[in-house]
Amino acid sequence: MIRVVCIGHSLFYPVSDVLRLFTGVIPHQEEAVVSVETDEDLTILSCVDDDQIMTRIDGDTSYDISISRVKSTLPVSREVKRQLYQLLSHYYDRSFPWGSLTGIRPTQVARELPSSEALSDIYSVREDK
Repeated sequence: MIRVVCIGHSLFYPVSDVLRLFTGVIPHQEEAVVSVETDEDLTILSCVDDDQIMTRIDGDTSYDISISRVKSTLPVSREVKRQLYQLLSHYYDRSFPWGSLTGIRPTQVARELPSSEALSDIYSVREDK
């Protein structure tokens, strides 16, 4: 089972969206945990507090992603989703053409950015998209 423990936020839909993308399984949510049934046993911490937004694999600090809330230019929900996408992309060594831009109307988000380079840098969208 893959579990994402949401600490300091209740952004279950963006977390579910990314889990579904990588596993193909519809996640379920109980309390502050979003999980999918898989053969793996993996717990991911997704933390939001007054100072930072951070995502990491529980018990493994070798690959964590964090950003200061002051430095983040994205809304919290997009940053949480972006970080989880980056972590799972690194973990599975797999990426998708639209990167972390999934869900309803990802092109609206794309239109907010000044260039295609920014779209690739921030959301990991493939250049041909």
